Amino acid sequence: MPSNDGFHFLLASVEFLKECSDWFGPLKSAAGGLHAILLILAKHSENSETMQQLGQRIETIAQIAAMYRDKHDTVINNSLRDLAGFIEKTKADLEAQSKRPKIARVMLSDRVAGALDGASNTLNDIIRDLNLQTLLILRQSTDRFISAGTMARLRCPEAFYNSITVCQRGPCADGTREDILEQLNQWARRDGGGVLMLLGRAGYGKTSIAFSFCQALEHQKLLGASFFCSRAAERTTRVSNIVPSICYSLGTVNPLIVATIQHSLFEDPDIGLKSASEQFSKLLLPVAARLQQVTQPMVIVIDGLDECGDDKQVATLVRLLSDSRLGIKLLLTCRPEQRIRQLIRSLRMPTLDLHTSGTPLVSKDISIFVRQQLVDIAEGRSDFDEPHPWPVESDVSRLADLAHGMFLVASAACDYIGGRGGNIAKRLREVVIVGLASTRVQERLDHVYRDILHSAFALLADDERAIARKILAGIVNLFDSLSIGTLDELLDVPEGVHSYLSSFHSILRIGSGNDPLVGIGHHAFRQFFSDSSRSQDYYINPGTCNEGIFIHCLNLFSVLEKNTSAQISPAVTYACRHWSSHLSLITNPGDSTLSILNTFGRDHLLSWLACMSKLEELPHADRILQEAEKWAQAHHMEPLLAVLVDARRFTMANFTKLSASFPAALMDAVRWSPTDSLVRHNHSPPPPIVLLGLPQHWGLCEASVFMSSALMALTCSPNGEMIAAGSYNGLIQLLDPRTLQVLQSIQGHHDCVRSLEFSSDGLLLVSTADDATTKVWDASLQICQELSANTDAVLCAVFSVDSAAIVAGYADSSIRWWDRATTLTQRIFHGHDGAVNVIRLTSNGGLLVSASHDSTIRVWNVMAGGSRVFRGHLRPVTSLLILKDTQFISSSDDGSVRLWDINSGDLIETVLQVSSPIDCFAVSFNDAVLAVGSKNDIHILDLTHGDKRKKMLSGHADHTNALSFLPHTGHHIISTSNDRTLRSWDLRLPFVENHPERHADTVKSISFSNDGRLLASAANDGTTRIWDTSTGQCTNIYVQKSPVRAAMFSSDGSIVVTETHNHNICGWDLVTDDQVVTLQGNSAPQWSVAASADGLCAASGSEDGQIHIYDIPSGHTRHSFIGHGDGINTLAFSQDGQYLLSGSYDRRLKIWSASNGSLKQELRGHGDWVRDATFTSSGLCVISGSSDKSVRIWNLAERSHEILWGHSGGVNSVDVTHDDTLIISAGDENTIIVWSLPEKSVLRKLVTLGNAINSVRFSPDSTHIAAVSDSMSITVWTTGDWQPVMLENISGSSHFWSVAFSPDGRYVATAAEDGVARIWSLEAGILSHELRLEGSISFPIWKVAFAGSMIVTASDDAVVRAWNVEEGSYTTLPGSSLPDGSRIYDGGIKLPIWVSPRVRDITSGYSLSEDGARIIDETGAVCSELPSTYRDHIVSAWHGSNLALGYGSGLVVLIKCS
Repeated sequence: MPSNDGFHFLLASVEFLKECSDWFGPLKSAAGGLHAILLILAKHSENSETMQQLGQRIETIAQIAAMYRDKHDTVINNSLRDLAGFIEKTKADLEAQSKRPKIARVMLSDRVAGALDGASNTLNDIIRDLNLQTLLILRQSTDRFISAGTMARLRCPEAFYNSITVCQRGPCADGTREDILEQLNQWARRDGGGVLMLLGRAGYGKTSIAFSFCQALEHQKLLGASFFCSRAAERTTRVSNIVPSICYSLGTVNPLIVATIQHSLFEDPDIGLKSASEQFSKLLLPVAARLQQVTQPMVIVIDGLDECGDDKQVATLVRLLSDSRLGIKLLLTCRPEQRIRQLIRSLRMPTLDLHTSGTPLVSKDISIFVRQQLVDIAEGRSDFDEPHPWPVESDVSRLADLAHGMFLVASAACDYIGGRGGNIAKRLREVVIVGLASTRVQERLDHVYRDILHSAFALLADDERAIARKILAGIVNLFDSLSIGTLDELLDVPEGVHSYLSSFHSILRIGSGNDPLVGIGHHAFRQFFSDSSRSQDYYINPGTCNEGIFIHCLNLFSVLEKNTSAQISPAVTYACRHWSSHLSLITNPGDSTLSILNTFGRDHLLSWLACMSKLEELPHADRILQEAEKWAQAHHMEPLLAVLVDARRFTMANFTKLSASFPAALMDAVRWSPTDSLVRHNHSPPPPIVLLGLPQHWGLCEASVFMSSALMALTCSPNGEMIAAGSYNGLIQLLDPRTLQVLQSIQGHHDCVRSLEFSSDGLLLVSTADDATTKVWDASLQICQELSANTDAVLCAVFSVDSAAIVAGYADSSIRWWDRATTLTQRIFHGHDGAVNVIRLTSNGGLLVSASHDSTIRVWNVMAGGSRVFRGHLRPVTSLLILKDTQFISSSDDGSVRLWDINSGDLIETVLQVSSPIDCFAVSFNDAVLAVGSKNDIHILDLTHGDKRKKMLSGHADHTNALSFLPHTGHHIISTSNDRTLRSWDLRLPFVENHPERHADTVKSISFSNDGRLLASAANDGTTRIWDTSTGQCTNIYVQKSPVRAAMFSSDGSIVVTETHNHNICGWDLVTDDQVVTLQGNSAPQWSVAASADGLCAASGSEDGQIHIYDIPSGHTRHSFIGHGDGINTLAFSQDGQYLLSGSYDRRLKIWSASNGSLKQELRGHGDWVRDATFTSSGLCVISGSSDKSVRIWNLAERSHEILWGHSGGVNSVDVTHDDTLIISAGDENTIIVWSLPEKSVLRKLVTLGNAINSVRFSPDSTHIAAVSDSMSITVWTTGDWQPVMLENISGSSHFWSVAFSPDGRYVATAAEDGVARIWSLEAGILSHELRLEGSISFPIWKVAFAGSMIVTASDDAVVRAWNVEEGSYTTLPGSSLPDGSRIYDGGIKLPIWVSPRVRDITSGYSLSEDGARIIDETGAVCSELPSTYRDHIVSAWHGSNLALGYGSGLVVLIKCS
């Protein structure tokens, strides 16, 4: 069998075809046959090239087959079916030949060979035809895709090398730059990919060289794409446009590449707006991979990277383009600036430097260029009487010498010489003579420009010259090339600028079309014109010019303010981007500038922000405002500075909202701004109006965003350009550290992310999680490696100093050193007795420091092995950082932060000691500032002062999970919390107390008075606050010793009733502040409840062994006493109501007098706790069931008992018929036993669905049995035929605990763990009522009993409730009365609260969205979106259109929606 490359490629192609044809049955089976045919054909074909071509065609078919998986194209399907049929026939023929006897095969060898050759040729023809068909169909599809505009979003036509939409570009003059171009052509023809950097200073012709190179590549069909950056076209200076535009151009090469781009756009339609890293991984890499498969090597040319303003983004792009995976040649051109040279050295990138290419060659090229330019000038002028020879060689040499190696100078001189209306020969002599009088390049260039201006202005009238100077100064001072129409708007030239431009063609570049772009032809002209000593008579003060442009910019905002529906014109777009840059260049502001600045916050700010949002350039607003702030500060304009600072804080705090699409976003952001915000003072938003709960100032928190899941891990990249965050749900996100906007995200793990760390160069990220994996990602979140030790959760990991290894700490107490090259564990460190929470390496990698759940810290010698133990913390050590390799700082759950000497092991000092565990901490880059997270607060300590000056950052509503300083700053902190917010803090901002009036702890209840004039809030700090809803002011504060969990008003609003966590009830007179009601409540969960037959008396038994007997009509407690030494599981009244039976965990039964609570009899005998018990109707006996698996019958008169055995598990419930003839019992198995009470024998067994039966009862007339089980099922049988008449199941994971019949036997009530008491109608066989507390929090109900028409329940919140079934309201037992005679009822908003009479929410059409993030009006429209810091409310209440919210931070918010 041949071993050539063509054969192996062909086999690989067939395998690929098999993988891609799952959707088409005939092709899938035929692909297997094709594999067998090829093995036979290979014996007769040694032609590697033929096989290579055949393999490429098959692979193309496979790729297209995969793409058409869901399209079922008729032509494609028919062709594939033909191919499959031929393959099957050929395979059968070949197999028949192979089965002939050996002698026959020898004799017919020639015929067989011919048949095989014929089969090979036919197969080749069919595949070739199919290949052509599929490519034609795909081309039609991709043409539709491109023409539909989907892909056009990626392109930047101004950046194409031959674009005519910007300043004119052109190739090198004929005969020039031949040596450089030949070197580039040789490089392009070499195999392989890679980046080549062409370096050259301004004016040295880099762009012309790149242009000529593109022409040559296009001629050879090697040009993949071009992108020419130019400040004359603002879009071409955005790094984010480079990769998409390149991919667009590559898509024109082959339809398969278009298909790849189409897939990328489907996966991420906004990829054109994402970071360069994300564009590279999601767009360029797949396109490059496809390019290598379908076409010859291509070259991409990117010119003028120095024209892009963002140095960091340029550096990131160059690093990405250097990735060897691209496999594409790239030529980049740039000025040889220091940052570029450093980057080139770090990447070891090959370069071609124009400055080292030889001065004689450059001089020669310039001479050729000048000569050709002068010839072209002469040929273009019919009035020129050409001397002979023209040009004179000495003049050419002099001009070349004048240029001094700069094509820019030569070009400017030629532009002047050939300018309109001048004498060519005379101008040439002037330039040559003046130029030779100077030796400095700048002076030579100055003379050229002055001569150009002199000639141009000489053609204008006196009154026109001032306008022309204004226009020229405006164009010079603009930051972008703009169209003529846009210049008319910005420069305020009534006559229009067009008529003046013809005089300045030598120094301006003017495009073509009806409204052409205009820009400076040579950047050096801007420097010349802005220097009075150089431009002399033509000089216009840049400050004055920029002042005029600035005023026109802001006036454009005023026009937009008056017409909000107006489209954003190019002039407004320019004004949005550059108004602050023009302001910064004003040196001596005039009255007009001062006047417009005084009204900036009122008249222009919101319009500008709206435009920036529509332009998707809001991320730049922070930089623009900071630039304006610096100018205001330098000019001592304090009021303006205050407006600008407030505007920037407003923008950063509301970045997410301002970027949103819902129309009222701006006003909504104003609505939630601090009360002292100048933006708020200048703009009054319509309702909803926030009356209560806003901070007074902006505070130190710059920005806050609400995340889908709590962030558990956080780290900043070394360059500070991004932060990485890991979530509880396994999500990993990269975010902008300023705006906190998500740049990229990926579901990185299947469980909680525990740690994230960047490598020292910022190119890699390591993550660990509870799913027992450690993963390494690149900067675009593409997975590089996964390390798994098949052990417990991985809690932390860091890179080694050289990034060649990963050191990870595990929950099983081990530390593992992973080699990234082999993905194998090199070493395992054992020593800790608990989970390893954090590890750090010293800068030289010699020492490893680890902190553990065992409360110790260990310092390991990486090379020598062994460790030293540092003891001192009393609880698990949670965080650790190394300071300058000589010290480290640690924190612990014991509330301490400690500083240690890494060499001696001594404790240097305890930096901080608080009462709560330390959750996390971070240290600034210079070790000067320490941030410590404990509970909701962040402590800030200045380590440079002996007194450790402190600040406290408050705002999070839950524990702080992670902290990180941005690199190279000591003031910018990022924090995450269990409250699901990510926050950015700036410690440079003024630190002032900024909290609105609030509770000191979590708000547990909030309610309005009946008339809506007052609002009551109750909190864990033991206070109840009364708020005036018209002003938002706190009018009363009532203090109690225990946390207050509920507060409600009396019906007339004169009294507020509160309940504490220990169930004490107080009523307060709002006028006198006197306490008018005091009631001691239950202190432990109520496990059992019973009601007397007449419905007038109820009893409850609690977890702590107490028994309470209540009078239901009055709600008062008749008796309370300690009944047992352990929890009470069951209670039952005798039929006459005189006695109460109790059964307990203490294994005893007791009988009490219901009238005075005295003990009458104690029954002992059970070997385990008593689960249920009841009196017989006669009252002579007691029936009980126990965990000891027995049912016992107690004869009270004889003080004896009999035991019934029959259950295999504990007996949960017992009952007896009204005539005392039958007993039923049920327990941990799914069986009910029916016993004969007189005979003490088993009569029958009933089997139920589910598991344990928790409760079983006879109906009052003994005709039915009801039982409930662990599986939330209820079954009812008739005792006549013992058949089930009702079987219902409630979905969910809860349990039924208790069942009871109504006195008339028509209803059955159940108690459940989900906190709902359910009423079932036996007649209808349906669920008729559900009794539950309002809100999202519920407590298990353990027992339920009927008391007449009411339902009495005992629940885990220590409350006994008597429910009015029809009203859905209930009285709490014990209860009390207010002075006006009305009863206190228990309502329920989130937690049980007290109200009389019950007030239900009245929303008037307004509502909160399900996630609590938006207020929605009666039409369903969003009228306000709560900021991220206001979404974690715990309780809420409506009254009319007023909404009140309570928070874990103690904050109360009141919003008037209309």
